[in-house]
Amino acid sequence: MYVREEAQGLKERIFSSICRNWGLDYLYPHQKLCIDYLLAGTGYFGEAGMAETRNGILVSLPTGSGKSLCFMAPAARIDGVTLILYPLNALLRDQQARFRRAGVPAELYYGGMTTEERSASLEKIGKMQKGVIISNCESAFSPGMLQALETVSIRLLVVDEGHLILQWGTSFRPSLFHLIQLKRHLENPLTAVFTATISPDDRHILGTLLWSSADWDYVEMLSDRPNIRYRVVPCLHAPTALRLFLRQRFDPSWGFLAEQQNAADELNLPMLVFGKTRKICEDLARKTEIWLNIWGIHNISCGYYHAGLDRDTRKQIENDFAAERRGILFTTKAFGTGVDIPGIRCCVHLSPPENMEDFLQESGRAGRDGNAACSLLFQETGMDFFPAGGCRRRHALSSLGQEIEHCSGCDHCEGNVILEFPEGVAVRAFRDHYRLRLGRDVEKRILSREDFADFPEKLFSSI
Repeated sequence: MYVREEAQGLKERIFSSICRNWGLDYLYPHQKLCIDYLLAGTGYFGEAGMAETRNGILVSLPTGSGKSLCFMAPAARIDGVTLILYPLNALLRDQQARFRRAGVPAELYYGGMTTEERSASLEKIGKMQKGVIISNCESAFSPGMLQALETVSIRLLVVDEGHLILQWGTSFRPSLFHLIQLKRHLENPLTAVFTATISPDDRHILGTLLWSSADWDYVEMLSDRPNIRYRVVPCLHAPTALRLFLRQRFDPSWGFLAEQQNAADELNLPMLVFGKTRKICEDLARKTEIWLNIWGIHNISCGYYHAGLDRDTRKQIENDFAAERRGILFTTKAFGTGVDIPGIRCCVHLSPPENMEDFLQESGRAGRDGNAACSLLFQETGMDFFPAGGCRRRHALSSLGQEIEHCSGCDHCEGNVILEFPEGVAVRAFRDHYRLRLGRDVEKRILSREDFADFPEKLFSSI
């Protein structure tokens, strides 16, 4: 960790205070590690703490591991202002509400605001001495925002969903590639980039792009989510295969006993179905609704979600889907980033995503409550996203330069599925190693039972 031993008592008091402020029972080891680093790097513990950190940190944590708290908690405590950049406007107001519920001053600035809202926000931002500014890259580079930031002491710059810098920065979001210029304008504050999935090559490119040197740190936790079971279904036509899959699960005329069907529903609903285009999602949502009616199933809702819908409509769909325990939602990758609904039980891909990072990111929408979930991919003839045979989990993680000893569930490694976690917490996921990158050196640290000293004892009954 990044604070001297004499500060250990202070750290533990800080962690306890964070739990109280954010309504938590405990912090995970990776959360403590990141919170400690960001507080030390921004001078919270004095010059000694700053001397032990570098210019910035790149953090790769799987979806559902409490990644946001790793930077939200330090931002609420540091002496100065934190600028947080999100790639999607849909996330901004939700994050502002989270900060304000925790008693942290938080101001928004982005293109979706009215002229009057932007003017009022810039006036407040220019006077900020402590708190959080929430924006996106394009808005952060606007002349009005740059002028307002000149009067503000930015101690911490945070970029969430950092993998999108490389995916989008070369095409329709070029401002993502110019973050180093923003850092210089802000007089090089400590910079933290958070992402759920990133390959070793992209990690190197991103580090060079943002820090232009080896003087940055890296924290990684395996992208594996052991409560998710992966399944690949070879097929000739994905929509037809989807209809067959849904009918097998939900049509009582196909011979399921009532209790078997209920169990299947509990395992697979709510369900997300990812399609490549908005039209595919809309068409299949309407067809699925017709199929369900033909099969005599009237208690499963069906809808679609994509970036072409206005903000209020998308928010209403998110709320309805979160409240609906028996729903199927067809969506583009717009739902694959930043939307946090804990109870999704199944993610279906009608076709392979562009890369394995996207597949893991989208699959990670399922099982965020730590309970059993599944990720299903329909792979049409001629596609080789997953090769025939072999462990699905190992293949997915190997593309990110990660290895596992045991598969916790895929259609190739049957019989080793983790079906339940006490209190919905996937404790086994946190028993894998962390790697802390210090410049070019990599130190591997294996977690021990002591790292989980704050956890209730019953969480370890299955370990």
